[in-house]
Amino acid sequence: MGVNGVAWATFICQGVSAVLAIIVVFRRLAAVRTEGKVCVFSGSMLGKIAVIAIPSILQQSFISVGNIIIQSVINGFGASVIAGYAAAVKLNNLVITSFTTLGNGISNYTAQNLGAGKLDRIGQGLKAGIKLIWGLCIPFAVLYFFFGRYGMYPFMENRTGLALDTGVTYLRILAPFYFVVSAKLVADGILRHDGQIHDIDIYRSDTQGGAGGSAVKSYRFRHRNMAGLADRLDYSNSHVTVILCEWY
Repeated sequence: MGVNGVAWATFICQGVSAVLAIIVVFRRLAAVRTEGKVCVFSGSMLGKIAVIAIPSILQQSFISVGNIIIQSVINGFGASVIAGYAAAVKLNNLVITSFTTLGNGISNYTAQNLGAGKLDRIGQGLKAGIKLIWGLCIPFAVLYFFFGRYGMYPFMENRTGLALDTGVTYLRILAPFYFVVSAKLVADGILRHDGQIHDIDIYRSDTQGGAGGSAVKSYRFRHRNMAGLADRLDYSNSHVTVILCEWY
């Protein structure tokens, strides 16, 4: 189908992924018990998310712009070089996607342990993550460095010498750097949830509707000290109880 086939394949896979993700999210949200009317949209929460999201958006934008510049340079070398580069990039994306997924898993792991105050487990998770992701690096690096030519066959129709040589050279240069890139993604997963903020509101428990009363005190602190939360709250008034938390 040519270019049209690429466009339709991208549209279908991204569309199916989006629909399934939305279904899963709403099913999980429906299982969360709440009191009163659920707020579908919050401008203040959007602002909090944007503060965290914008740096990541800029990072990904710079990467995309860089890839466009690289592609424009490669296009000047002719169809054979373009074909070899495109095939090698597909193999590279397979590895990078796996690394990114593991990095996201480490990020969730870190957030959960920070929230539970189990800081000692974060270091253990970092070591385990490095071992796990390097265990993935070794076979890919070996395969791409020594047998990358055969890996490109399914992605190439015209297996000309220049196209294959371009892809093989690309993979051989890139393969040793997988160890550095993967370790960085694991470290990013650890740091992504380092020092997030929680808003804790304290409510009077003797008001009708429990936490529906007016807030007595508000706390804002870094969640790495969640285990010491009780020590930071004033329980001198027996009618004061926690809890509404905003996690972001």
